[in-house]
Amino acid sequence: MVKPPPKPDTNKKVNTIQHIDLGDPQYNSDGQGHQPQGPDWVRQPEEPYLHSLTTIFNHGNLLGHPVNFINALPAGYAVFMRVEYTSTSEQDPAFRMAYVFGHPSGGTFDSMRSFSRHVLGILQDNVGVCNCRLCSGIGGGGAVQGQNLLPSAAPAAFGSA
Repeated sequence: MVKPPPKPDTNKKVNTIQHIDLGDPQYNSDGQGHQPQGPDWVRQPEEPYLHSLTTIFNHGNLLGHPVNFINALPAGYAVFMRVEYTSTSEQDPAFRMAYVFGHPSGGTFDSMRSFSRHVLGILQDNVGVCNCRLCSGIGGGGAVQGQNLLPSAAPAAFGSA
């Protein structure tokens, strides 16, 4: 049975923003703490990514009320960035790619938009059977094979929001 999404306190005014700390133990995160291997990976601060999740959830009205994600990503999840270089220049980065690590499958999310589906599953206490591409087994995006990253998973480029 799917748990309904959390609701804000109805004793407050109608436009109350619900502040959600995804790191709070009340949310049963399935994060496994997977991290990339190698010196090219740098863990990123969570605040900009929490802001992106807030924007995605509010724009799509995913919970039926305004939210603000604060403090932390779900336990066991983290964002890492890797700088990619062109074959002609080892000093000027061609682009930077960021990925969300921690899914039990060992796969990564290549955008906050794709991760937002999994976050919704966590909020609904529906982990493991949510409709994110990693839980549903849909390939593409970050579900490609890679070298020296994690067993059976490597990320694709981090998309917009």
